[in-house]
Amino acid sequence: MEGMKLYVTGDLDPCLDQRSACLDPRSASCSSSFVWEKKPFKKSGKVPSMTINQLRFSELHLHGRHNEQRMLLDFLRENYPMGGKSRQEEHNNSRAKQVVLVSGVSGVGKTRLIQDTLIQHVEAEMCGIFAIGKYDLQQTAQPYLGIISACQEMLRKMIDSDGGTNFFASPETLDGIRSDFLNDLGQNGLSLLVRVLPLVSKILGVGEERKLESPMETEGILEQLASNDGKMNEAKAKLHFVFRVFFRTFCKHLPLVVMGLDDLQWADTASIELLSDLLGDRAVQNLMLIFLYRSDESDFVTMIANISEELRDKESKQMVKLMKIDIGSLFENDVNSIILDLLSMDSSSATLDLAALCCRRTGGNAFFLLAFLRMLKDNGYLEYNFGLLKWTWDLEKIESETVATTNVVELTKFKMSSFSKDYQTLLALSSCLGHSFEKKDLDIVSCGKYSTNDFLAVAQEEGMLELLTGRKSMRYRWTHDSVQEAAASLIPTNESLKFKYDVGKLLLSGIAEKDTGRYIFVILGLLNPFALDADNLPLDERLQLANLNYLASTQSSKLSSISSTSYFVKSGIALLPECHWQSHTELSLGLFTIATEVEGAQMHEDAMNWYASKVLQQDHLTILDKLRVYRAQIQYWGMKNDDKSVERCLAVLDQLGCRFPRSSLLQNISLIFSLLKYKRELKKRTIQEVSNLPVVTSPEIREMGSMLNELSLHAYGTGETTLSGLCTMKQLSITLEKGINGSSYYGFVTLAPFFMVAFNDLKATSQIASYADAMRVREHGSQTTAGFNMVQGCFNLPWAHTWSQNAETKGGKKIGKLVHSLSTTFSGYESRRCWAAIEQVSPKGRAYLEGIPKEQWEGTAWIENPSLPPRFGIVTTNMSESANSMLEKARTGSWLDCIDQILSIMLERICTLRQKHRGRSGVVDEMRGILEKRWNNCAGFQVWELIENGGIFRVCRTSRGPTEPERSYVLNIREQTCECGKWQDHEVPCIDAIAYYKKIENQTLQYIIDNHVSGQYKFETVNELVKDNIIPVCLETISADGTTLPPNVVKRPSGRPKKVRLRKRTRFAHDPQKSNIRCSRCKKTGHNVRTCLRRDGGGNTDLDLS
Repeated sequence: MEGMKLYVTGDLDPCLDQRSACLDPRSASCSSSFVWEKKPFKKSGKVPSMTINQLRFSELHLHGRHNEQRMLLDFLRENYPMGGKSRQEEHNNSRAKQVVLVSGVSGVGKTRLIQDTLIQHVEAEMCGIFAIGKYDLQQTAQPYLGIISACQEMLRKMIDSDGGTNFFASPETLDGIRSDFLNDLGQNGLSLLVRVLPLVSKILGVGEERKLESPMETEGILEQLASNDGKMNEAKAKLHFVFRVFFRTFCKHLPLVVMGLDDLQWADTASIELLSDLLGDRAVQNLMLIFLYRSDESDFVTMIANISEELRDKESKQMVKLMKIDIGSLFENDVNSIILDLLSMDSSSATLDLAALCCRRTGGNAFFLLAFLRMLKDNGYLEYNFGLLKWTWDLEKIESETVATTNVVELTKFKMSSFSKDYQTLLALSSCLGHSFEKKDLDIVSCGKYSTNDFLAVAQEEGMLELLTGRKSMRYRWTHDSVQEAAASLIPTNESLKFKYDVGKLLLSGIAEKDTGRYIFVILGLLNPFALDADNLPLDERLQLANLNYLASTQSSKLSSISSTSYFVKSGIALLPECHWQSHTELSLGLFTIATEVEGAQMHEDAMNWYASKVLQQDHLTILDKLRVYRAQIQYWGMKNDDKSVERCLAVLDQLGCRFPRSSLLQNISLIFSLLKYKRELKKRTIQEVSNLPVVTSPEIREMGSMLNELSLHAYGTGETTLSGLCTMKQLSITLEKGINGSSYYGFVTLAPFFMVAFNDLKATSQIASYADAMRVREHGSQTTAGFNMVQGCFNLPWAHTWSQNAETKGGKKIGKLVHSLSTTFSGYESRRCWAAIEQVSPKGRAYLEGIPKEQWEGTAWIENPSLPPRFGIVTTNMSESANSMLEKARTGSWLDCIDQILSIMLERICTLRQKHRGRSGVVDEMRGILEKRWNNCAGFQVWELIENGGIFRVCRTSRGPTEPERSYVLNIREQTCECGKWQDHEVPCIDAIAYYKKIENQTLQYIIDNHVSGQYKFETVNELVKDNIIPVCLETISADGTTLPPNVVKRPSGRPKKVRLRKRTRFAHDPQKSNIRCSRCKKTGHNVRTCLRRDGGGNTDLDLS
């Protein structure tokens, strides 16, 4: 640490004065653009008792941003009307998320605008919560920095340090949040959430916090995310899910959640991906995101442009509501208002000349203006005259002795040059600790040689630092990035890297070992730039840094930040010595393994194979050491459905002692014999016997079982279904012979579909599914996996329970779905297909359906036949049911009241539709959702051109399951018809047409919606339909015509009405010969005594009912 002592001590090195002179901005080497005589800096941090002669920066209001404030509040109130807690019951209504983009140059006042405008409205008036997080240029490698700081601020506002609650965090709210966290996340998810957001443990309470402190939960959850499976994408999905549940819960229990992210141009890639995932989650409501970024950062223009483009795309899909605010410089009258506010003056004309000068000097930059006025006050150009009792200034003196600076950094740097050498050193040290730091961290890097308390007090008084409230520890934050940048510029450029390196070493040696993980990103941000550029760094320091980078890459991979992981792992590899594989095998293996996984996750095949080859070339490593590298390659090729994934799985299993026949013929024979063998063997075993099998502890056997599952998945994806089945048989064999391994339950749960397809044995399928569930409980307790739930819930349980009913019930359900399709299609091709499918399921069912007269299929019409029940022949639709419900409610009164009530209901429905669709345009939401579903489901379709330039194409649909055959339909693009019948029937592209436009025309979904959907599905058509409403008529104004008699007022008898009750149709009502109803008067079938013609003395009942 001797290098650092050159900066912070005065008695340890003779070169101190020279280095201090380099660090001192007042030296000859540090020039300034201001020409004035600097006054000596007063060290005292005490606030004078009289404040009339002080500029009141703390009481300064926001000026010159009235238009931006109005835009922001109007945009907020558009979705969230004011109303305080009386509106809280409605906060769960579905609303699109709001996103505000705020851009402007540094120091223009973006953060101040958001804070001053929204805090009062959101928290006091709307009972919501507002928090803002910030990204740091020096910590761009730290994943989720801004999001985590904003979430921590929300939690800090919900619960203070004493455990009390704020006005919006009622006990009911906290109980609801706690309950939802426990129900939606479970112990594993909560452990991950607490590790990322520690303040969540205070909401969970003492009991739940104690549960999460067990070693199995807190120490193991993140390791599970980055386990030796190497599944970084799965780890990312888990972490994103935890964050989504966090925001869902907060948005559910609070009327409004507003999160701001400052300096978004410095955000890491992982944060951008999480924000995109959060905006795409339709379950997250009542959320407003505010993105603040610098418009003058040219290095980050591409990232900001990509974010804006994605937001516009989500806005077109009505997932978000977007508004952009560009903040410019202040005008001269706005500068004058600020000066009047600071000087507590009323006459605006008295300060116009000073305002014009300040506006020219600062360019109307708000933060620059305040720094310039502070400089004028400190140097005596602006002072309070106690004799005249007013502020005075000399414009000519200010004009002649000051010149315009290039930016506020230069001005602030010159301000700092008036500080003592000790304070300048402390400023430089503080700038290395990030945009916020704790006092104890500054004490560590200053080695206790300086009075940090006095320094921090003076820095607060000078408006450079501010103390963050609501924290147990004393944490300070730079008032602006420009101040931190000015403090960092105090370090000479040629010494900057070495200075930061020494600061990082001091910080690393001063913190406790348990806190290394918390400081790791800050420390490496200081150490890596110099270490990677240095040629003569000692070996022990290089190894220490390599280990730190390995630790940081591990943490970044757990947080699913691929870009940060890539940076740290490559830095660690660059710091390794030449013979690192022999001398530091474990460290080298860890770094190269993570590098392989990262490059695979980024789809960089060449780089992935290069890192993998370095590991696989090491003969002294075992197969278990190389498994993570193998898995990274397998997953990369598996995502591309490349046969290399299957080949690599077979090679790994061969090294583990598990071999497969390579010939397809031998594979088929082996699969058949295995199915027959284990069908007999499993029938002899009970669930208790299977669950009592020993648990395998051998790592080779457990890895073999896991790799068998990998091979089964990738073989099925590449079309080698026989090999996939053999993997399941091998898993079964290993489990029965060796015992239960970590993947046995998954092998059994995938075995059940094989038995169902091969033997149609429902009993065996149910038994195997029970085996899988027992193994899962034995191996993992109550925990489970997504894959197990999917297969067990979507395949085995329906087969074992629903399909275990009798064949007639099963056929009836299928016929019911086919009849529904038959009754809703207008296509002859589709109807013939439905009839063929019905006959295949049940010939009797088709005969029965064909016996129904065609009149019943033609619409809602009464059949004029007095022998049939009153409702016979009616095909009930949603429209007729809606009309029936109105009649049902209105029929109890007189005919006049009945008509009036029906008209009132129709009037209300038309008004509701009109309000719902008012101001909207484009395709209606329901049709947009149907097209989005078709767009997603046609991913695997194949489109072939039948006639060149003839517009005739054949679309081959992929099978959705083992029992569903592949289908193909012919499209006529010019006539917009399809054999499925849906395109021409509904005038909307069917799924086959969507596949054509997507794969042949390369059209986007939005283009299809805008250009290929009939106008009848647009809001304009709906608005035209409900444009005219029913004119209500007041019954009391209708005069009697002299002939129409008033209705008889008859008291409705109790009980069910006898004459108007709705009779059920019998099964064979259309065919009296087959009816099971027999008349007791005439002894004929097809009717009863109440509908018999002989009841009123009628004649012959032998009617021709054909």
